[in-house]
Amino acid sequence: MNLKRLIILTAAASLLYSGCGKSGSGKTYPRFGEGDNTILSYSFTAQKNSTLGADAPGTITDDTIEVTVPHGTDVTSLVAVFVTDSTDVTVNDVVQISGETVNDFSSDVLYEVSADDEVRTYTVKVSVAPSSEKTISRFLLNGIEGTVDQSTGIIDVSLAPKTSLTSLIASFDAICKKVLIGDAEQVSGETANNFTGDVIYTVVADDNSSRSYTVRATVQKASWKEISSFTFNTTVNTGINTELDTDIQGIISGTTISVVLPYGSVSSDLVAAFTSNGEKVTVGGVEQVSGETNNDFSSSVDYVVEAEDGSTETYTVNVTIA
Repeated sequence: MNLKRLIILTAAASLLYSGCGKSGSGKTYPRFGEGDNTILSYSFTAQKNSTLGADAPGTITDDTIEVTVPHGTDVTSLVAVFVTDSTDVTVNDVVQISGETVNDFSSDVLYEVSADDEVRTYTVKVSVAPSSEKTISRFLLNGIEGTVDQSTGIIDVSLAPKTSLTSLIASFDAICKKVLIGDAEQVSGETANNFTGDVIYTVVADDNSSRSYTVRATVQKASWKEISSFTFNTTVNTGINTELDTDIQGIISGTTISVVLPYGSVSSDLVAAFTSNGEKVTVGGVEQVSGETNNDFSSSVDYVVEAEDGSTETYTVNVTIA
């Protein structure tokens, strides 16, 4: 072999040796020259990370890699997929294999990438995306639980009869950053509002997205229609009843009211004072005013008590003379 041929073979062998290297797995990779200690791409893929609903690509800026993963991701056990020119990538002296090595990204992770005699350090910063959750799951007014329709955003609350809607405090369970009415932040169990009309609650998520709920408060119509007291008072019944020198209380038993007047009393023209929780009381279609309206009690008199909801109860008044 002549000298020229020997030089050519030696150079070829040297080139072959310097152009290849082996990884820890025994696979052969090309070797690169100086300055190839670069991470070209970096991500967390759903394929390699079962807790991810979608791929999370990283943004590489100089020596910093930033990745935002979906809300709820467990960042303590993630597998990164990366592309680099180097065959020597470590984290805390542990060799990293793209798509295989698990790391805890709850704090910054330093990747050391070596090529020839140079080491480049990348800082990987993983952040969790803010929640988009913005739900009112439970809503109460005056201790009465409303019906929450998540599809329409309508909350219906049916309150007890005679409830005033002008200043009510709502209690609610919400998953969100804050709840507003207009610009006023709402505190469950503390903030009072006027519910005489529809009230719009705006629920703001951690990611600042929002949705609205419309609260519709209604007051049930009362079914109350009782007469709880019935009296003939002397002050308004002495004109033709000189014998009526004391107030005479009626005895209420069910829907029958019995009154016994003193001997010599006249029952044909008497004014009754009564207490009722109904909306109105009528006798023969004539509305009665307690302590004012006079009636002929020489025979039974029917008092009809009408409730707010339109239902009625009839009380029969029987007046006898002792």
